[in-house]
Amino acid sequence: HLYKAYAMSVETSDLSRLKTLSNLVEYHLALEELEKTLGYIEEALPLAETNPLSQDAAVLYHNTAVVYRRKEDYQRSIDYIQKALEINTKLESFGEMASNYYILASVYSRLNQPQEALDYAELALTNDKKVENRPGIAADLLALGILHQKEGREETAYTYFEKAYHVYETLQHPEGMRRCLQYLRESAVGLGKDADAEVYTRALEILEERS
Repeated sequence: HLYKAYAMSVETSDLSRLKTLSNLVEYHLALEELEKTLGYIEEALPLAETNPLSQDAAVLYHNTAVVYRRKEDYQRSIDYIQKALEINTKLESFGEMASNYYILASVYSRLNQPQEALDYAELALTNDKKVENRPGIAADLLALGILHQKEGREETAYTYFEKAYHVYETLQHPEGMRRCLQYLRESAVGLGKDADAEVYTRALEILEERS
């Protein structure tokens, strides 16, 4: 269906073609086909430049940033996420802004700039809360826990892991719950909370049994 739309988009407007290409970028990115994704990105970028306030342009820039982050070209990743953020800020697309900030937090963490990473993760959380995006909120809380743990703030990290777990639990999200429980167990051991660590170990076992 996507490829048929792509073939037909030659005869459509630039905005329609941009939407089709953006969908193809997202599809191949999900398959981890980075080079093929980049091919569609290169075709779509000129169309994005001529539609500077399009949500499709913002999505394209976001996904381009994700590709370059995976290729460890961090400066280019930052450049494209800032383009996405500029559009989403003008459109007041708070959910999309949260996704942009989440990527920035990830990039700055990889660049070993922890304060910048924390600041952007907090901004992601703030924007996800504005639109009550609970899956996003859970991911942001978990990211904040991981970032604080990396900086040796184990007690703060533990609190974020607990909060993230409770959100994932209400969502009945087994993978999110599993990740949180693993971090909670590790954090409990680091804090000398052996009884809590045992509770999390058992909770992990129960989760595995259910799945």
